[in-house]
Amino acid sequence: MKGFDAHFVVIEASYADLRQGEWRSKVTPKQVIESICSWKSQGNSFVLAGDRVTAEALAGSILFHAFKKKIEPVKRVIKELTKKKN
Repeated sequence: MKGFDAHFVVIEASYADLRQGEWRSKVTPKQVIESICSWKSQGNSFVLAGDRVTAEALAGSILFHAFKKKIEPVKRVIKELTKKKN
């Protein structure tokens, strides 16, 4: 994930949900939480959104801001090119 300018994992659960471990998989809450902590220690970002609707809104907002940051240099170049033509 580090190859991307904006990298994050959005989880449709809260920390309390993870601790309860109410899912079909055999993976334990401790394994999930320890994996997240390990990945965070390597510089990865996690968002514990709490639910699907919030996760969607947060992911959209994060992607919007990442795009906005990425497009700013392009806007500056276009502005400079436009000035030179006039």
